[in-house]
Amino acid sequence: MLMFDVEKALVEIKKKLLDTNTGINAKIISINSEKSSTDLSDYGTVYTLKTLNTSAIYLLIASQFAINEDVFISITIDSGGISIDNLGAVTLKTSIKLTVQDSADGSVDIISLRYLRCLQDVFAVGRWSNIALPSTMQYIENLEAQDYITVNDNRSWREIGLALITRFPLY
Repeated sequence: MLMFDVEKALVEIKKKLLDTNTGINAKIISINSEKSSTDLSDYGTVYTLKTLNTSAIYLLIASQFAINEDVFISITIDSGGISIDNLGAVTLKTSIKLTVQDSADGSVDIISLRYLRCLQDVFAVGRWSNIALPSTMQYIENLEAQDYITVNDNRSWREIGLALITRFPLY
């Protein structure tokens, strides 16, 4: 019987994001609190991150343009993201991408960096190890930020994220 299960891995990532104590919304609240006292002196305004609806975290979505949220996360498997070596181990490369609507007020850069920090905090090395899978190795890479505009309504978006690379025993 295989120990490695892609479905279980992706569902566990989603659960980690939704955790009320250490998940994405807990990190957003923490960063909003931390930054609110220095934003006025640093930027002349306060940048507040929006928390995510619990239904705004999607597995394997085909198109981000069909989602009706200002902020959402997609969890996908990268192209070539599953490999099996000759030692009986599976390496899974998963992308966790947060997309935020650009409000056209010049805040998207700061807001994107803060959301990226939230994702990094959720999946920091020591915290990922308690996932309910027998992983033997993991590391995190930042993904390149992407900007795009939806064709039908001409809205601007910024996508930032992490690639989570994890090695599991096959059996």
